[in-house]
Amino acid sequence: MKRVCLLLILALVLALSVASAHAFPFPYTDVRGQALGGAYVAAAKGVGSVNYNPAGLARGRMFEFVAPATVRFDDHIDIDAKLTQIENITGGQDFATWAPGATTTDLDQIVSLISQLNVSGENSIDLMMYASGGVSLNVFNFAGAVSYNYEVIASMITSMDTINVNTASSTATTFISNNTSTLLFKGLEDRQVVLTGAKEFGSYALGANLRQIQAKTYATSLALFNNTNPNIKDELTKNGKSESATAIDVGLQFELLPTLRGGVVGKNINSPEFTLPGTAGTLELESRYRAGIAWDLPIVMVVADLDLTTTTSLSGAEFREMAVGAEINLVGIQLRAGFSQNLALDSANALIHAGFGVGGFLDVAASADADGKSISGGAAISLKF
Repeated sequence: MKRVCLLLILALVLALSVASAHAFPFPYTDVRGQALGGAYVAAAKGVGSVNYNPAGLARGRMFEFVAPATVRFDDHIDIDAKLTQIENITGGQDFATWAPGATTTDLDQIVSLISQLNVSGENSIDLMMYASGGVSLNVFNFAGAVSYNYEVIASMITSMDTINVNTASSTATTFISNNTSTLLFKGLEDRQVVLTGAKEFGSYALGANLRQIQAKTYATSLALFNNTNPNIKDELTKNGKSESATAIDVGLQFELLPTLRGGVVGKNINSPEFTLPGTAGTLELESRYRAGIAWDLPIVMVVADLDLTTTTSLSGAEFREMAVGAEINLVGIQLRAGFSQNLALDSANALIHAGFGVGGFLDVAASADADGKSISGGAAISLKF
């Protein structure tokens, strides 16, 4: 069963090359920012800042090109391990056949796992993939950029049947072999053309994005027990729905002291919305706001960010993150580290981030929590002069 679930998530991603109001963790759209724990609102500059804080574009060089790719995976209650336990207990057998002859101990373990997978707001896996390419030109005290973004967002949510959990009598209508627990899958694939403008006004800079989004949404479900293992790719794509929308981002960076800068950004301030297939509802890209500071010294930079709003993923998991990070500039190489914590989810572990930059043309980053429930990675190449 675990393999089927993981294949469904993978198939969603492959099929794409191929919501209630919702948003997601603040996306890692810049690899340098990812290595700094995601604390980049005040530190962002150049074309890499476009999808983090467009005001940072004004502080870039005359010409820049950047192409980042990142991925983030969050398993909020260790679903993978629990589905593996179910598979091990049943021996991979058909559940309706296995349950009547199973021991009470084994059946009670299944009931316990059903209960553990029934934690509202934490019963999910969230996946985000992002890739982009952008160019910018900064002349006559005005910076402009054009970017193309590709993004995949997918969630798997457990919808557990806590009524049909009788383990005492195999003839009862509520016997566990009749359990109808379900795994729900929702996804969004989008391609965006982003136009960005930014300008410095003395000690502060303003910037804005106009993003034209062409999106396709997906939704399907799979029985946790007694499923017939349908063709995964067909199940995900047969009800795909295509739509387009426009989104607007606005950002500000300002100088507090010669070495201390602040920043604030509002993303999706017009809250674009997409319809999920069938009766799965809508997916709204929520307006979200984030603020940060950056203490920038000749060799060391220290940064911190805080989400000013709480957002909710497709799966119902809430996110409101704080992040801190630091960068040390050596000759030809930058060493980075950071820390981030989801303040809105009690069960969320802190993430440790690390990364490096080489020669101003290559950046690499990764993060993970202590249990491996949340991981991310990214790399970017760039050209600046």
